Amino acid sequence: MRYAEKENSDKAARLALFYVFPIALWEILVDMPDSFRALFIVEKSIVSSAFIDAWLGCGNTISAIWTRDKKHLESSITQEIVSFSSSVPTLRAHVKRHNIHVIRNDILSSIPQKRDLLSEVKADTLITLMTHQIVPRWIIDQFGRRAVNVHPALLPHYKGPKPTLSLLADGQADTYGGVTIHQLDAGIDTGPIIAQRSVPAAPGQNYHVWTFRLAQAAADLARTDLQSYLRGDLEAVAQIQGSGNYRKAGRYEFCVEAGKTLDEVRRLLAMPAGVNVRAAIQPPIGRRDTFPVHRSVSVVSEPTGADARVSPIFVEMDIRDCRIRMFRKRKAVSILSNPAISIAGYRLSKFWQAKDQV
Repeated sequence: MRYAEKENSDKAARLALFYVFPIALWEILVDMPDSFRALFIVEKSIVSSAFIDAWLGCGNTISAIWTRDKKHLESSITQEIVSFSSSVPTLRAHVKRHNIHVIRNDILSSIPQKRDLLSEVKADTLITLMTHQIVPRWIIDQFGRRAVNVHPALLPHYKGPKPTLSLLADGQADTYGGVTIHQLDAGIDTGPIIAQRSVPAAPGQNYHVWTFRLAQAAADLARTDLQSYLRGDLEAVAQIQGSGNYRKAGRYEFCVEAGKTLDEVRRLLAMPAGVNVRAAIQPPIGRRDTFPVHRSVSVVSEPTGADARVSPIFVEMDIRDCRIRMFRKRKAVSILSNPAISIAGYRLSKFWQAKDQV
């Protein structure tokens, strides 16, 4: 009798092993998909393009792109040339190739709380990418831990908009330059950190080259750590409250303007090549209040109190301690500073370095 009971018990165990366990394993695998469908809230940049290219390359899909202005996703000739030199498809190219629905959204904080709005999108992941839009809490809550932001600095340092320019202006690009992916929360760049890549700006390196290197780092994060995180293999680490800093650049902080001293103007003009320096004048001329200028400045006199003068050749204006003159950067000359040239040069140098090491 006991032998029969043991034999029945063994049969039950074998049944569990061969039938129940595979079913349970299948349920686990179903709950942990290998690919994801994202809603992107994005603005145009080479970092955005590289990240999305890597996201799609992993077999993921994009349900929709929300942006403040559809026209901003259109590609100019300059951007097409940059795309060719960097081998990074433009956002417009991705939209056309993958038939992605692009929606011009209102300010997100003004969107009413409608679950139908998100249910129509049918996304399981939310990714905000190189955008200044603040995502309201009710949208974040719909995605939970799968609401993710990409920030071009090493958090918790340099939270806030335009961190790359702020890093350069503060002389911290070699310390906190990089890319962070983190969970979205109600704060600004304060959510738990998923992963980071350090990308210090090399001394004297062109700004466009550094931005391209940041794009490469963002793409690497999209291919590796982000996929592990979304599958549940990687956990985010909370930022220590009060750590790091928040830095918001003023509208004219990276312009030559009346409130700066001559020393401050010269420091601004000494920023890496590729940073577009402009002169901000008051009162505006028509609808224009900024003009691209070259990196040289000459002192004309003490401040005169006169309005700024803008000719086809130069801009002359008062700043805090003197009156200065700078040559305008004309469009024909600007073509020579196309980002594609510096990016192609950087990639070529890396190619020859790799070849020499073989």
